[in-house]
Amino acid sequence: MKAYNALILATLCLSTSLAQPTIVSAVAIKATPTSITASNTDVANNTISVNVRPSNSSAIPTLISANTAEVTISAVDNAVTISTEGVSASTAGIIEVDDDRVYIAETEDSTNRKELRVLPSTAVASVEAVIGVVSVATIDLDIIEEQPTYTIKSVKNISQGISEEVESNVDAEAGSVSITSSLISINPGVSVRLNSTGDFVKINNEVINATTSNPTISISAVSSDSTTKQVIIQRASGALKIKTENIEAVTTREVKYDNSSLYLIKEQEQYLISVTPDVVKENIESTAGTVTNISVDVAEDKAEYQVRSTKTTNLFGFIPINMTVNSKVNAESGEITSVNKPWWSFLTIG
Repeated sequence: MKAYNALILATLCLSTSLAQPTIVSAVAIKATPTSITASNTDVANNTISVNVRPSNSSAIPTLISANTAEVTISAVDNAVTISTEGVSASTAGIIEVDDDRVYIAETEDSTNRKELRVLPSTAVASVEAVIGVVSVATIDLDIIEEQPTYTIKSVKNISQGISEEVESNVDAEAGSVSITSSLISINPGVSVRLNSTGDFVKINNEVINATTSNPTISISAVSSDSTTKQVIIQRASGALKIKTENIEAVTTREVKYDNSSLYLIKEQEQYLISVTPDVVKENIESTAGTVTNISVDVAEDKAEYQVRSTKTTNLFGFIPINMTVNSKVNAESGEITSVNKPWWSFLTIG
């Protein structure tokens, strides 16, 4: 029995040593996406944990301290992962530890390496200090414009049924945070109003505050053929862009999203948009040339697309010429209600 217990104990110790690498100090480490080497230390399973002491930065002493931190470095799947306090960042670069400092370099010669004064867990804390609590999706580490930079993609809950995907860059030397993009996703059961000026997003007259003043809105709307499409809405120069399949229509009207449907608002009345911009473009180009501009407004008690296109034809049958065509499309039914060509179009063929 004693021998059996000793065998079990030895097995548990071995498993623990494999799962948790020994923490080392005062070693020189070089980690590439395929291997890790360390001075006077064996590296098992391409993973090593080391105590480091990042240089202090007087700019943000509350975020960066000279206290010792434990860092785990792994080389797996052609990337180097650096982890602190359960937060990991991935890089295709070279990670080095030298004199208790952590560095990133683009090449193995280390001629232009940059110190990581901010470790991954601190980078996330820096973001949360700016925008609030987030759920981190991915963290990438790279040298961008000669600065070591974390690119953090995270999700923030704004309100019930509304979440925001935020991409942030964190300077790994100074700790400064910049928001690079914001995408607000709105669930079908939520009713919102989107404005081209003033407050962007409202629910029952309550303003929804995003991380940036000009976020991108993502909704799922039911189109005229009963399929559900992702619709992207953005603000630009006092107008709203309604985009599907990278085809956009511009409106100066307020837009309402309610029960998976999209509406234009005019004088508190709402007008249904069932046909999406990509379908409008496809229908017009089947007869009226290449679409160059699409706008949508309310006309005669219905939402209506105004579409400009250019058609290549032949004047008198043999002189190549481009002709501008202006069409109107019912935004609820998809019917082309008007086609306006130049007066001389009867002299063209093709």
